[in-house]
Amino acid sequence: MNLIFVALMMVYVSAIILTFSKGAILALVITFLGILVFQFRSIFNRRNLNYLVFIVIFIVAAGAVSIFSFRLQPDFEKIYKNAYDVVSGGSVMERQEAYLVAWDAFSSSPVIGIGVGGFGAYFSGYPTSAPDYGWPIVNNQYLEVLAETGILGLCSFLLFLLSIFYYSLLAFRKAEDKLLRAVLLATNFALLGVLIQYMTFSTLYIMHIWLLIGLILATQNIIINRNRDGM
Repeated sequence: MNLIFVALMMVYVSAIILTFSKGAILALVITFLGILVFQFRSIFNRRNLNYLVFIVIFIVAAGAVSIFSFRLQPDFEKIYKNAYDVVSGGSVMERQEAYLVAWDAFSSSPVIGIGVGGFGAYFSGYPTSAPDYGWPIVNNQYLEVLAETGILGLCSFLLFLLSIFYYSLLAFRKAEDKLLRAVLLATNFALLGVLIQYMTFSTLYIMHIWLLIGLILATQNIIINRNRDGM
């Protein structure tokens, strides 16, 4: 841990909090917990004590400023509205409707689904042309895969994801290079965060996600090949 890492982490966390992406916040919390479990000794040691104290002071100061600002101008109506939008706002209601339609689509063809990319057309009633606002999505990748490809497709998708983590674990145990171990661990936790956030969006074809998976597989192969060649 160093000052650049702490500074960058604060920037990333601030961006997530300011944009208030519920899926991103959930992914961030769970990913942090996973990192703490795997890297507890590396994080909580004397060498990092100054950084840990700085982070705690920063969080306490930010909380104190927020509380002080609230005491100066308490806007209970705005606070209530924001809290209400979190649990029952437009995005939540739209997702609930999409979830119901996706489940209905899955029920109509539970084994093989309604076809890859078919949810938008199913949701819109199979129009002759795409709507002006674009094809609707489920906003839950797992439910969308289930609706479009059925049980067979979802099981294949989950098996693919599990195989990535399984071979990463094997490679991690064999890795002797500290840099490769760190890269493998970091990219797998990044993928874990994406998979958690996939519960709130469903765009499977985002390039950076597949680039991340490619980095994981490449790191696995480097470690395994080095171990095989005795390097």
